[in-house]
Amino acid sequence: MRWDIQEAQAMSDLRDAWINDQWEGFCEFRVNHETEKLYPCQDRLHAA
Repeated sequence: MRWDIQEAQAMSDLRDAWINDQWEGFCEFRVNHETEKLYPCQDRLHAA
């Protein structure tokens, strides 16, 4: 398998989250981040 620096760093970050028992927090962060990216005006819908 061939990885560039960014891909290797991403895998290292995932491994660190798993080893340090931060996997659940990481998954929650990713879901929230992707939701905000996909639905940037979601907070306006909830306010209405």
